[in-house]
Amino acid sequence: MATLPDLDTSQIGFIAYWNALDHGVSEIDPTEVLTATIVKTYEQYDNGVQGVAEYMAGGMKLEAYFRVKSDGWFVVWTPRYSVPEPDQKDVEGSKWYESATDPDGYYNLLIRWHCGDNRDIAPNISTDCCERIIYNLASELSNFGAITYDSGDVGRFSYTFSQATSLYFDKNGGAWGNSKTINGGISYTTGTEIYYARAVGYGYSADNLYNNVDDLMFEGAMLVTGFASEGVIKAGSVDISDILTTPGTYYYNHGGGDVRTNVWICHIIFWG
Repeated sequence: MATLPDLDTSQIGFIAYWNALDHGVSEIDPTEVLTATIVKTYEQYDNGVQGVAEYMAGGMKLEAYFRVKSDGWFVVWTPRYSVPEPDQKDVEGSKWYESATDPDGYYNLLIRWHCGDNRDIAPNISTDCCERIIYNLASELSNFGAITYDSGDVGRFSYTFSQATSLYFDKNGGAWGNSKTINGGISYTTGTEIYYARAVGYGYSADNLYNNVDDLMFEGAMLVTGFASEGVIKAGSVDISDILTTPGTYYYNHGGGDVRTNVWICHIIFWG
């Protein structure tokens, strides 16, 4: 077998990296990660393995490349997507990622974006889909119990937006079981340069009663047109870099939903 070739960074958009040997063990067997259910394809080399992994969480799916080396390094990366990605509205399906009209993009880094909390990644690093792939692979190691794993130890870098120092995620909305109004938003400080900014909206009308999903918008940009249809999911995303023009200004989400709906609006921004 040959050794792993150098990474071609001209083809890499976003990368996450972590070394197991820095966190409690002196050696690993890279082939052990190949039993992870997220591994789709792989190749073995003298000094490690490389392949494709697919991570799904809620309404999002990320297919990414990975390599694990005998020197302890875990690396996961996305392709270098074309930006800006095309705007979308009212993409419908039982799961958004199953839709043929859902192109890949950097917003696929979002993890469970329609199901929960706020995250601010780098320098206040938390978790994203690339980090979750690293964790899922590492947890297959026979000596993982001796490893101290913390998502904050995973490094990130964007080759597409190499001047960006932060990748920001947030979410605003609510899940099934209560009426909700989406009226949060985002702002940024003077001196911040925005390299990529996107808003994503998600609505799920779960039942045949109390199932109204309002229009989901960021400022004047429509993400999902309001609807009330049992068992329907709709989503949309727009480039908002041309909206975020003035530091110190608060830019608002608009929307909401009845008791038996899930509605969310989130943002993903590379800035620095």
